Amino acid sequence: MMRFSVISMAAGVLLFQTTIALASGFVPLDDAQLGQIVGQEGIALDTEFRMNADAEGNPLANLGGCSGIGNPCTFSLQFNNRDEWLVLKDIYGILKINGLFIDAAETPSGSGAYADPRRFLSQDGQTCLTGQGVGGAAPTCNANEIPALGMRFPGSPGTFETDIEWHLYIGRATVQTGAEGYLPVNDVNASFLGLQITDKFQNAARIDIDGRVMMFGF
Repeated sequence: MMRFSVISMAAGVLLFQTTIALASGFVPLDDAQLGQIVGQEGIALDTEFRMNADAEGNPLANLGGCSGIGNPCTFSLQFNNRDEWLVLKDIYGILKINGLFIDAAETPSGSGAYADPRRFLSQDGQTCLTGQGVGGAAPTCNANEIPALGMRFPGSPGTFETDIEWHLYIGRATVQTGAEGYLPVNDVNASFLGLQITDKFQNAARIDIDGRVMMFGF
């Protein structure tokens, strides 16, 4: 069992708040609501995800603080044709994305130092998927000056900005067997692994990301 909360997502002038618990989903926007959204200058995305945690990244009290044998804060994986479950226990955390800019872009006019035109060849090893240049043993096809989707965080390389805040705690990890080995009631008091992503001064580790990522199709 895990409880997820999506606290806020802002895109352009759009701001909405919702909470997801177990299987509940997002509420769709109608045409009138969508018509109020503008994004001529791009989109700025602020998002906060919580997993079994409060706004400070602490475990929820109504889940027993995600501690003790049999607590419901678990995440379980079962691999195909296996009777075992990998159960991550006492798990909680928070993830914040602060001001991710998304806008239209164009790939550069020149290739970088790590450019490899063979990445844009089809399976026959001859056809340029980008539609530019020719293939063959020494392909010249490239992805220069084509439309792309750009993603970046504002700021400068010389200044630390808190672009992402991430706190994750996994107290125990075990392998449990049986069709219902994932259930908290079948918790065994054992562990081979623990994990914590945190910061010395606060719950969440702070991450600064510089540069830009571009996605394009061909």
